[in-house]
Amino acid sequence: MGVTESTTGRTAVTSGNGATRRLLPRDERREQIQRAAASAFAREGFVSTSIDVVAAEAGITRAIVYRHFDSKESLYRAVLEGVSARLGEEFQLRLASRQSGLTIATHLTVAREDPDGYRLLWEHATREPRFADYAEDFRERSVRSTERLFEGRIDDPAKQRWAARQTLSQLVSSVLLWLDHGSPDADEVFLQFASAGLWASVGAWREHEPEAIASTDR
Repeated sequence: MGVTESTTGRTAVTSGNGATRRLLPRDERREQIQRAAASAFAREGFVSTSIDVVAAEAGITRAIVYRHFDSKESLYRAVLEGVSARLGEEFQLRLASRQSGLTIATHLTVAREDPDGYRLLWEHATREPRFADYAEDFRERSVRSTERLFEGRIDDPAKQRWAARQTLSQLVSSVLLWLDHGSPDADEVFLQFASAGLWASVGAWREHEPEAIASTDR
């Protein structure tokens, strides 16, 4: 079986009898490679994952991978950027439609779409020296976004920031745990409980602002 790619960006897989199948537009092929890479990187880590492993995971040749990504590092970064972009996009869509459970639903939706990519962004990248800065920068931006939940509820900026960091950490941990143990059929139940818990925590912060964290994370 051979693999070729046309100038139009469609990739063809040719069997031994000359039949051609699985023509994919360039964007779809890139997405397929990124999903395969996320799975391999999450399983083996950056150093232990070769382009050959990614290619085998995607069912293509390493030459096709290199036509879309010039290095293993650029591929890993593309996975992180793709997941972070989807989180932002999904958040804006839900915000515009005034849907309830905005934050937790955004994370679960993207995590269900690309579980390995989501894990890579929130769990694995922070332990990879080449990508820890990107992961930390994205987490920082997410914390600033989460701080909006506490506007008008906590006046002290240091306490507001600590509460946002804690809330985001709990939210991501809950989603990751649900990916491992929860059924997609029960996602709505999870969202109801998780959203109720999130807003209960936000409400509690309004009444109980721990003095012990007054000088934390300024």
